[in-house]
Amino acid sequence: MAAGQSVTSINGIRDNVNLAVGANVTVTTNGQTLTLASPTDWHLRGNAGSVAGADFVGTTDNQPLEFKANGTRAMRFEPNTNSPNLIGGAAANSAAPGVQAATIAGGGLPLL
Repeated sequence: MAAGQSVTSINGIRDNVNLAVGANVTVTTNGQTLTLASPTDWHLRGNAGSVAGADFVGTTDNQPLEFKANGTRAMRFEPNTNSPNLIGGAAANSAAPGVQAATIAGGGLPLL
């Protein structure tokens, strides 16, 4: 594309194109550069400017948080009134209903 030319078609869309941004996305311009960004997401290579207590990875709706490896649960954090349960290891590992502050660090048998 030569200097002074403009884009009139992108992926079959021609001429008048409207940009609609979704949640947590900003559009900024700098000269001829248009930047789409999501400033409030978490990045795979870390985050700068986070505030302890205010910024976190987790849930806010009384639901467990699970970390998976190869699509299989490896760690589960279960909310409780006083202390969460930390359930690691096999996906079949669990704490009995009503138990608080349980810690399972690993082991267990796979689901059959």
